[in-house]
Amino acid sequence: MMKTTKNILIALVAGYAFLTLAVYLLQRDLVFAPSLQRVLPHDVGLFGVEEVTLITSDQQRLFSWYGRAKPSQPTILFFHGNGGGVSSRRGKIRQLMDKGYGVFVVGYPGYGGSEGNPSEDSFIDAAKMSFSYLLDAGIEASEIVIYGASLGSAVAVQLAAKHVARALVLEAPMSSIREIAQSQYPFLPVKLLLKDPFLTVDFIGRVHFPLLIVHGTADAVIPISSGQKLFELANEPKVFHAVKDAGHNNLYDFHLVDILHTFLESPPSSR
Repeated sequence: MMKTTKNILIALVAGYAFLTLAVYLLQRDLVFAPSLQRVLPHDVGLFGVEEVTLITSDQQRLFSWYGRAKPSQPTILFFHGNGGGVSSRRGKIRQLMDKGYGVFVVGYPGYGGSEGNPSEDSFIDAAKMSFSYLLDAGIEASEIVIYGASLGSAVAVQLAAKHVARALVLEAPMSSIREIAQSQYPFLPVKLLLKDPFLTVDFIGRVHFPLLIVHGTADAVIPISSGQKLFELANEPKVFHAVKDAGHNNLYDFHLVDILHTFLESPPSSR
């Protein structure tokens, strides 16, 4: 009996160790879900949008999309979520440009034909390059809106923590990947395993310009409590917009662009 119990314990420990190792080795495949195909804007019916190639310090090419703003309108520097790629956001690009906004959707390493590998560090480097590209193109920082959706919110906040812009907009943001992973894998030492924690909570307090957070009340991917947590930690001026019955991926069906437009036309002032 004791031998059987011992063998069971050994098997359980071995199984736990194997699972932990597998999660550690495969974690980036669990976090990042890129579309690998390179698509051009006109292939999906987006005209007035061009592909922009950025070259990283290690000579890797990143393919982003850029549609210029109409006169007196700001440019949205857009960081998308963990799945798909730039072309997956064509509907959002169209809605934003219909309002007259310029849109620069950042091509992440390893996504949409861009070279390199997805990681927190590589995403942040791409963000810095994209911001510099817009500045070099003659767009003032005061006319750039840093915008992050889902996982892209973590990238946007880290950029906004180091650069001043017109506004920071977060669509269904997460407080950190660590928190989400811990809730999904409560039996694993997530804090020790994560290569890319994306600790947005550590950066949001370093942002000192207008902030808009939009989150759906029915978001089953990143709960609205995550967005509320970031809002509580953020500095004024700030606005939180809870969209009743909206989920994670359908906020644009609930007039998010109109919410954004109102916010940019009448930004909040510091208390």
